Amino acid sequence: PEALDKAGYYNSLIGKEIHVVPSRHKAFHRIDKQKDLGGGRSASAYAKAIRASIEEANDADKPFFIMANAADPHRPFAGAKGDSFKKIPFPRKIDPKQVPVPGFLPDLPEIRTELATYFQSVARADQVVGAVLDELEKSGQANNTLVLFLSDHGMPLPYAKTNCYLASNITPFILRWPGHIRPGVTDEKNFVSTIDVAPTFLAAAGVENLEGANGLSLLPLMKGLKQANRNQVFTFHERPYSRKHLPMRAINNGDFLYIWNGWSDGKTQFRNESMSGLTFKAMKNAKDPKVRARADFYLHRTREELYDLRKDPDCLTNLLDKLGDNQSSRVSAMTKALWHWMKDVDDPDLELFQNQVELALD
Repeated sequence: PEALDKAGYYNSLIGKEIHVVPSRHKAFHRIDKQKDLGGGRSASAYAKAIRASIEEANDADKPFFIMANAADPHRPFAGAKGDSFKKIPFPRKIDPKQVPVPGFLPDLPEIRTELATYFQSVARADQVVGAVLDELEKSGQANNTLVLFLSDHGMPLPYAKTNCYLASNITPFILRWPGHIRPGVTDEKNFVSTIDVAPTFLAAAGVENLEGANGLSLLPLMKGLKQANRNQVFTFHERPYSRKHLPMRAINNGDFLYIWNGWSDGKTQFRNESMSGLTFKAMKNAKDPKVRARADFYLHRTREELYDLRKDPDCLTNLLDKLGDNQSSRVSAMTKALWHWMKDVDDPDLELFQNQVELALD
């Protein structure tokens, strides 16, 4: 926001203001706090905030940058036990028997119950998105505005949020910019990341990329051009919300996913917010020993994991558990690439990685 502020933009931050470093708040001309937006769940409150932001930008005769953050579908889920936002309605009640259970989770009644309330929250989040886009349309600026809809992580459930699995980081990333992006086009070839967001918006505004930024503008891809280094993506996890040091790094090349769990020692137990609901408890207490074993693996992991994403996108079978599976050359190439990336970005756990992983460096 600082670069856009200097370039003459009116900046508005709507919701999740605590996730933006407090010292950066001064770069925003308007801030709508989450508590004033129905806990980040009220479509009408977001509509009002968007309307006011655009009007204030117009009054100041400035172009606008608006960062609108919805709290849904975070816990407490809509309609769940302990829901503290019952006054904020959600569109429809969802039958647990009808919800799709992701392949990385077992199909248990308690998990279906939690998924139903999760999808009820998703439906309410969809209302917020609709309200934002409706206000943009009413303002007359829709055809002149780059819009990005994204989620910063996977579902708040085991083997998803705050982890390095495919379900942790394969998230919505939808761009709309009339006259610049052809509607309905899907890019299934190039890897993109949230570190590309700032460079993209700055480029669209005609502003130079931030000094030292690791991300790249997506504008060339939007125009159908080729861009180097889009054949793999790296994932960095250092600490969950508890602030406990649980370092994990991963490299995904589209075919295979390699994960390094620097904290895994057979004793340390993983803990994150995604374990606080019904799902992990159901897995831990399940009658099926295989389900209980998967819960235990989530707690302790192993130092290294490798998954064939073409056959196993849910990351159920760690290929490194199979002796003689002939993965050594693949792991060697992936750990080497990961090491180079960690070195390039001055990763704080590079030394730990070097001490724990057998590397074949040049």
